[in-house]
Amino acid sequence: MTGQFPFSTSILGDCVFVEMRWNGSKPEGVLHIPTAICGELRRAGYDQFETGHAYHLPMAVGIAVTLSMLTYTPWYLAGDQSVWTEEWGQMHPGDASGFVAH
Repeated sequence: MTGQFPFSTSILGDCVFVEMRWNGSKPEGVLHIPTAICGELRRAGYDQFETGHAYHLPMAVGIAVTLSMLTYTPWYLAGDQSVWTEEWGQMHPGDASGFVAH
């Protein structure tokens, strides 16, 4: 198990989140980045990360955690819970707005 992962059924506009979904039989994550930090990321040279871009789910989670660490912005998972593999870790439902990766 990799860790514990915040999950929310609510969309929190001031957080980085990964919207989980299936792409055929493959787990996919759509990365959502708050508008407030998009400019900050571009100025710091991280312009390769775009909101709304779909990645293989483990990659999307890794990017979300990294962006959370760089910007001190909370992150969480959302979307189709059936995409998640328990071997990766436990999802913790609830208010993830206070979760910032350090």
